[in-house]
Amino acid sequence: MADVVNPRTEPTNTEIMGDDALSQLMPELQALSSDELQAITVDIRDAVGIVTGSLPEIREHAAEIQKAMPELDLAAINKLETYAYALNFAHAAFLSTGEATSELQRAVEQGTKLRELLLADATTLAGRGLVEPSRLKQMQGAVGFNNIGTDLAILCAVLKESWSKIQGRTAVSMDEIEQALRLSQQIISGVGLRAQGPVTVASATDLRLRAFTLLARNYDKVRRAVSFIRWDHGDTDKIAPSLYTGRGSRRRQPDEPLPAPAPAPVSGPTATPPQAGAATPVNPRPSAGQAQPPNQAAPGSPNAEPFLK
Repeated sequence: MADVVNPRTEPTNTEIMGDDALSQLMPELQALSSDELQAITVDIRDAVGIVTGSLPEIREHAAEIQKAMPELDLAAINKLETYAYALNFAHAAFLSTGEATSELQRAVEQGTKLRELLLADATTLAGRGLVEPSRLKQMQGAVGFNNIGTDLAILCAVLKESWSKIQGRTAVSMDEIEQALRLSQQIISGVGLRAQGPVTVASATDLRLRAFTLLARNYDKVRRAVSFIRWDHGDTDKIAPSLYTGRGSRRRQPDEPLPAPAPAPVSGPTATPPQAGAATPVNPRPSAGQAQPPNQAAPGSPNAEPFLK
């Protein structure tokens, strides 16, 4: 069983580069058969952000997961960050086959604006002695794509290191810091890929699909483990949100009435037969006090799928 990373003593390695992550995972990527590959139905950058943003809190529960599920290989938790960085780089490689210039340009434009905002706040905080001024002297300047990506990474590191002192004393939010980190990775990866020359569409598409499959598969294992230990708390989606949350949903319009609640199914000998054309409830839950059918676990409970094999 893999050792669990201790979140209090093991710093998050934000300097893992995507190409290094892909190199580390290449045996796993190549071992996937075509039948195992999962279709990409989410925004890749959102998926990477969900995983990297959830990882610190997931690690806080790693010991509890290991105790409750000793048979589970926790390497999935330890490698989630590597999977995320590898997918981010593979996605950049995929974009370089067609929309490299426009995608990279959009990232640079967003990164430039965010760099100015973060730098302004960081400079003020440095003047008040809340962040180390010498760290800001490492900034490369706003000229050049690579410089912008590097500056964003520096600002993220400086602000994160001093977050306990500056939280509530700056307009900068942690969401902005995480966004700056993602843009930094995208810009640096895009610049590197552009320098390496064109990548074939077929190979880039296949690599991205394999990288997504590894991330989605292992993150799903972790989510199921979190759901198992946090079942009574009901906070699985807060700790480890689904990659597919909100997919296909539609925002209700302001003047649109709320849907009427579905009537509760009536059980017992006096139940009224359903009218013609009415939907018949499928596998209704037993009412209060009603016994659960033998050998049938409550739907969605830890004793039901997907926890039992």
